[in-house]
Amino acid sequence: MGLVLTLSTTERHGNNVVSPIRTKTHIFRMFTPPTVKKDQVVYGYLPWWSLNDLDYIQLDKITDIAYFGVYLKSDGTFKKTVDEGVLEPGYNRWVSDKKLDAFIQKAQKYNVNVALTLVAHEDDVTDAFLDCRECWETMANNLRAEMDKHGVKDVNLNFEYGGFTERKRADQYVEFVDFINKYMDAHYKDSFVVTSAFADSAIGDRVSSNIEGLGKVSDGIFIMGYDFHRPQSANAGPVAPITGIEKTVNQFLMHTTADKIILGVPYYGYNWVVESEEKGSPRLEGNDEIGFSQPQIYAGVMDTILDTGVEVSWDDEAKTPYFSYISSETNSIRQVHYENVESLKEKYEMSKEKRLLGVGIWALGYDRGHTELWDLLGKEFWGY
Repeated sequence: MGLVLTLSTTERHGNNVVSPIRTKTHIFRMFTPPTVKKDQVVYGYLPWWSLNDLDYIQLDKITDIAYFGVYLKSDGTFKKTVDEGVLEPGYNRWVSDKKLDAFIQKAQKYNVNVALTLVAHEDDVTDAFLDCRECWETMANNLRAEMDKHGVKDVNLNFEYGGFTERKRADQYVEFVDFINKYMDAHYKDSFVVTSAFADSAIGDRVSSNIEGLGKVSDGIFIMGYDFHRPQSANAGPVAPITGIEKTVNQFLMHTTADKIILGVPYYGYNWVVESEEKGSPRLEGNDEIGFSQPQIYAGVMDTILDTGVEVSWDDEAKTPYFSYISSETNSIRQVHYENVESLKEKYEMSKEKRLLGVGIWALGYDRGHTELWDLLGKEFWGY
């Protein structure tokens, strides 16, 4: 989803949650399924690599889950194997993971809508597919067959280029989204079709840059409101600064209505190797001796804070937290920017003020045994 985060994280702080908070994660099982959903959507992506963390997902706090995902081939079929005949995990777990099947059934009992994500991240594959109109029908039939395996009726479309592309691709993509939405509605009556969009889609030539068209033919546009700084950036910095997020949302609102926008937020940050402990310090090129700059899921960030005893600082302009510390393994200076309850609250409040369709999460499972982000969703969108 934009950036696909791995579960291995900086300084070995991402794979194992040692926080004592972990023992409190199963409280939600005492809740009874809600009978009425709130007006705003709370839309969470569930990547296949988070399926070991299903027990931490609080189904009473979300409205929609998009399983991520099945990967598209140019002819409209799906990737079922990768190199050397190894099973492609996103597809394989969708068709054969009994834990996922049980989770989907449980989610539906909680009145949580479940979508299947169609993933297209290879530029040449996307180009060939969009140019092949008969392949759209093939894909739609294949996608519906996969959806029927789990009794779901909603779709998420995650088409991303590695860089920018031609405007004609954006127009083709609108035609494709229109086709798939009409196809799904014809079969499921009220299918909820959401397409993802890079945060810079309103100002750059992305496959999702025809926002006006997407607003008309889709049921929702998931703005990937993150990666304003990345591991390759020249300096460490906020992943989702409120200033950049609000500007992005306003740019989208110039082309579509608020009731079509889902503001996606990151449940992750980045951990950089830097020159100094000053906020926004220049990044150092990594190596085996000093380490590397890389992603860190929320649970991993919490472990780093716990292990180092570092004091967290607040970037008042970006409205995001950050901290610096000395690595005990490499003796290098590292700086982490991420999202927490306070920074996410800023974004949730903005989404309500602007009357957006809702908010979204990349990705479910990244908080693992920590409940504070779930508590925030409960307070902001459910009133408890």
